[in-house]
Amino acid sequence: MTKQELIALGLTEEAADKVLKEHIPYDRFKQVNDDKKALEGQLGERDKAINDLNTKLKAGEDAAKSITDLQEQLKQKDVAVLAARKDAAVQVAIAQAKPKNVKAVKALLDADKLELQEDGTVKGLKEALEGLQKSDAYLFESTKPATPPPSGFNPPPEGGGTPPPQTLQDAIQAGLEAQTKG
Repeated sequence: MTKQELIALGLTEEAADKVLKEHIPYDRFKQVNDDKKALEGQLGERDKAINDLNTKLKAGEDAAKSITDLQEQLKQKDVAVLAARKDAAVQVAIAQAKPKNVKAVKALLDADKLELQEDGTVKGLKEALEGLQKSDAYLFESTKPATPPPSGFNPPPEGGGTPPPQTLQDAIQAGLEAQTKG
């Protein structure tokens, strides 16, 4: 609208100037409104992009947490494998020491002082077993050769030789004969 149109409608010149001053032309209104809608669309796209990034960030954090958890589980399994290897090495060494009771010998060993080496041996085990063999020898089989049975009266083998004496008198006579021959 123009100033003349407003005056023709019955407004005073001052009122028409005031209306024109406060009035926004339709073309300008439409342009501002279109700009507003375009900016709102851009804001929506930006919000969607932010949400997508947050989702990816959360997934990345979840993946990082999963990796950390898996690394912790791997460390625990490594510790368990080392403990099993150490236990197996201790069992073998104990068995080689020929104990009478493997469980009893193992219970007397201080496992905290034993350390598994890279080559599979257990540091300190040999000394610990030697100490146990000295202090608690009854737990291990004797390494001394068995003593032969005492000599004395040995009956002759079955099916050969002279028959065993039937009476005391026969036994004495056989003994005297053996002494005189020998």
